[in-house]
Amino acid sequence: MSTNMHNDYADRKNGRKEVEFFHADAQELLADTYGLMIYQESVMRVAQKFAGYSLADADNLRKACGKKDRDLMAKERVAFVEGCDSVGYGKKLGNGLFDTIEQFADYAFNKSHSYGYGYIAYPIAWLKTHYPVQYLAALLTSVKSNLDKAAVYLNECRVLGIEVTVPDLNVARSDFEPVPTTGQDGDAGQIVFGLSAVRNVGEGLGELIVDERDANGPFVDFYDFCERCDTSVLNKRTVESLIKAGAFDAMGHPRQGARCTPMSR
Repeated sequence: MSTNMHNDYADRKNGRKEVEFFHADAQELLADTYGLMIYQESVMRVAQKFAGYSLADADNLRKACGKKDRDLMAKERVAFVEGCDSVGYGKKLGNGLFDTIEQFADYAFNKSHSYGYGYIAYPIAWLKTHYPVQYLAALLTSVKSNLDKAAVYLNECRVLGIEVTVPDLNVARSDFEPVPTTGQDGDAGQIVFGLSAVRNVGEGLGELIVDERDANGPFVDFYDFCERCDTSVLNKRTVESLIKAGAFDAMGHPRQGARCTPMSR
C-alpha cells in the first residue's frame, strides 16, 4: 500500500496507465498482475528468476514477508542482492527490487487469501454503492452492542448524508430499520435507530415493544406506553434510557420533562 501499488494495479487494469515491467524478463512472471508484484507468489517467482533462489529459499522469503520481521528481511536483502548479481542482473536492480519487496511486505497476502478477501469485498462494495441505507442499517445492527464500532458506522452515515433518526416508539423496530430514499434531490434515505441498541433496553424488550405496537396500535403518549408494556421488564432505568434516546420526542414529551413524569397516572 505504501508503494501505491493498489492504485497502480487499478489504473493498469482499467487502461488508465500503460502496463510496464521493471525488466523484460519479468513479463512472463507478472503478466497476470499487470507487471506488479501483487501476491506473495509474485515475489517468489521474481526471487527464483532474478536472484536464483531455490523454491525453498523463495518460500523462506515469502515467510519473512508474511511475518513482517524487519531483522529477517534485512538478512534476506543481502542474499537477494548477491543472488541478482550472481545471476547477471546486477546489484542495482537487486536493491531496487528488494526495496519494492520490503515495502510490499507491510501488507502482503498469498493469492488464495487475497481471492477470499476479494470474494467478500466485491459484493459488499456493490451493496454499499447501490443499497447504502440497507447496507449500513445491517452493519449497525451487527454491532449494536459495541458502541465504538457503531460510532464508526454512524459517522459513515453522516459522510453519505444518511440521516439516523431517534428510536421513535411508534416507528422503530428492534433492529436498525432502513427507510430508502424517496428519489427527491438531496434525499439519501434514513435509518431509524433500533430499540434494542438503546442502552439498558436489549432485544427482549425491544421485540416486546414492537409486538405490542403491532398488535394494538401506536402508543398515544408516555402513560399509554407504560400501561401497555409489561412492568416486570420495563423498569425505571430502561424508561430513562428510552427518554434520553428520544423515543418519546414525537409524542410531544420533552426529554427533560418526560424524565420527571411518573410511570403511572
